[in-house]
Amino acid sequence: MSTGPETAIQIENLSKMYRIPSSGHRSFLGSSSLMVNAFLGKEDAVPSGFYPFYALNPVTLNIAKGESVGIIGRNGSGKSTLLQLVAGTLSPTSGSVSLNGSVSALLELGSGFALEYTGMENIFLNGAILGLKKEYLEEKLDEILAFAEIGEFIHQPIKTYSSGMRVRLAFAVLATVRPEILIIDEALSVGDTFFQSKCARWLESYVQDGGCLLCVSHDMFMLQRLCDRGIVLDKGEVLLDGPIAQAATLYFKLQQKEKPAKKSEPETTDAEDEVPLAGGQKDGKGMIPVDFRTSERTGSRALEILSIKTSEDLLKDCFVGDWMKFEVEFLANENVDETEFGIGFRDRSGQFVTGFHSHFSDIKIRALERGKRYSLSVNVHLMIKPRDYLLIVGFGIILGEDRWVDHDTLWDCSQVIIHGERRFWGLAPMPHETFSLKPIETNPVESS
Repeated sequence: MSTGPETAIQIENLSKMYRIPSSGHRSFLGSSSLMVNAFLGKEDAVPSGFYPFYALNPVTLNIAKGESVGIIGRNGSGKSTLLQLVAGTLSPTSGSVSLNGSVSALLELGSGFALEYTGMENIFLNGAILGLKKEYLEEKLDEILAFAEIGEFIHQPIKTYSSGMRVRLAFAVLATVRPEILIIDEALSVGDTFFQSKCARWLESYVQDGGCLLCVSHDMFMLQRLCDRGIVLDKGEVLLDGPIAQAATLYFKLQQKEKPAKKSEPETTDAEDEVPLAGGQKDGKGMIPVDFRTSERTGSRALEILSIKTSEDLLKDCFVGDWMKFEVEFLANENVDETEFGIGFRDRSGQFVTGFHSHFSDIKIRALERGKRYSLSVNVHLMIKPRDYLLIVGFGIILGEDRWVDHDTLWDCSQVIIHGERRFWGLAPMPHETFSLKPIETNPVESS
């Protein structure tokens, strides 16, 4: 079936059936029957000793150009099977897939890599597979290496790479290709928080520029940021095809049904040596320099951030409810009449979660003289969900909606892991003033 001009992916009655061997002596006979049926061209036949299992029941979908779609479901629901069928790495039992546009897929970790080749050699190999010329890859090589951030490991064999390093390299090449249709299966859940945030921002830009994204993930925050449409699969069938928020809600309901009821427990991160919730600011510790990263930095550098210090070890001792003090030392490279200061956190999907900005408190920093150093301090209240976040620190002026002047901003400059017990609903508490209950008086019905 041919696709229309606005269609990127058209799926018609697509299914995938596997023949599962029964236990016992019949499985050997069944295996022999499989070979005979394959020789006779009867691949769909289910011989004695096997039973059919449909990883994906007949599915019909139409995905438009420029649409971003999240495939959601519990483990074993058929998500990865669907993506592999669309990408062409798996043959369907029935149905068809029609693609309209250039396609790139990031599926199983390490797929498409020659393990004995170095990372550098695999860049050109992967590029050739994706249809890129050697000259183009040579022109984009510095950009690919900067995105991957694996340093001298680029000259080592892929077989020595961690799973996170392989994803970095694969995504760096894919980002250079910038295809019309992009298929991703959970690959971005591997790797550190910094790289996940970078990939999320690139994907957001890709979607905004009109790319078609088909993505599988268990990270509902990531999917709700990147996707407009959600498709929920369960046992190989489509339960819902609609707005991503509805799809995420249904997914959470399915997860609740899967888990037996038990007593509520404090939510913590995966870090070891958890301690109870700490109330208020801790004392007895000096200011600790933050070894911040500068791989993503924006602004004119009229002001230049030199160092960031905090009263707590960002990787170990942050707890829900703490007050954390930050000291930021900066240099005025120019005379600056007025600036503002912001500090905040975003999650690994790149979604901004919370922060303080002096603009919204009517606080201005004025009359900064060229060549002078300054130190700014601020205390922030860590009333956010326990998990890992990325720190943002910057100077600039907000002029209006989507209008600002950036003097110096460090994005995702350090990882902040917050431990403890969440005593509120959602990512952050909602302040309230009154909560009251009173009976409503009703007049008794008069008897006639």
